[in-house]
Amino acid sequence: MPPSVDDFPPNPTNDEEEFHINWVKNCAKHIKANLETFEYGLRDHPISEHKILVKQEITSISQRLQPPEFKPRCDILNNKIKVSIVTKNSCEKECQLVGLKRITFQWGTSFNSSTWNAARANIISKHFFNQSQTQSSLNINNPDQLNLLIESWVNGRGKEMKKLSKLGQAAEEVTATCFKIACELFPQNNNFSAIYTDIKATSDVEENSDLGKAPNGLVGVWHSEALTLCTGQLHLAMTLGAKTQLEKNRVQCMPHRDGEKLDYNSDLTNVPHCLPLDCYSTIYLNTISEAERNHLLVKELIGLQNILLEI
Repeated sequence: MPPSVDDFPPNPTNDEEEFHINWVKNCAKHIKANLETFEYGLRDHPISEHKILVKQEITSISQRLQPPEFKPRCDILNNKIKVSIVTKNSCEKECQLVGLKRITFQWGTSFNSSTWNAARANIISKHFFNQSQTQSSLNINNPDQLNLLIESWVNGRGKEMKKLSKLGQAAEEVTATCFKIACELFPQNNNFSAIYTDIKATSDVEENSDLGKAPNGLVGVWHSEALTLCTGQLHLAMTLGAKTQLEKNRVQCMPHRDGEKLDYNSDLTNVPHCLPLDCYSTIYLNTISEAERNHLLVKELIGLQNILLEI
């Protein structure tokens, strides 16, 4: 299972659903046409052999069909439920044979109203049930038990995705408002307001495993003290300037800032580029290589400390 809901594959697109439906229909027509010819040639065989010969022919026809290109998921080790690589590959192979290009679900949608979800769950349940029969630690009596578990899991992940989507929208709104306020406070200083066009520079890392609670604001380890204080003052201006209930609700979506710095944010993929030198922590810049510093494309100082005194 992916480490977080951010890593889960997105819902199937309309094109994927349409392709799957057409694939199934076309395969059925192809098999039917070939079977009619094959059954005609069974006249010379005993009737008792017809059933097994037809079954063998269906298998042979299915194997000759060219399935669509399939994009497998990376192998993820889970310490709680040991899904073997063989089981994973078997699931993906069968999904490919029924016209799927990847494994995903319509997240948050019940299986009663989603034939897509039900079909995917049936494939996964069947193969994992076969694996469970060889493991005494897995007490599973029939695949239907697994279908219920998968449905509950898909619905739960869908709810988490919906909440995370709202948090992401709130962060974008915070960025836009901070940029607007920075422009209003310092209309002649484009270099300062430009900092707040990058969501990585504006918002702290939202960190809270309980999605029902407000996220904690954790300052990126690359932040200079001046940048953190400037951003905090802009957030305060947003709070004081909120007039309508809608604006107040948006402000309340902001993370609570606690000043804790996160080491993992030192990954260059999480650090915004092309910011003024005084936006970056001197300690952080001294811990990375010269090549990494060059990669950041750091710009000249803009005097954040002086700007902070004027806010």
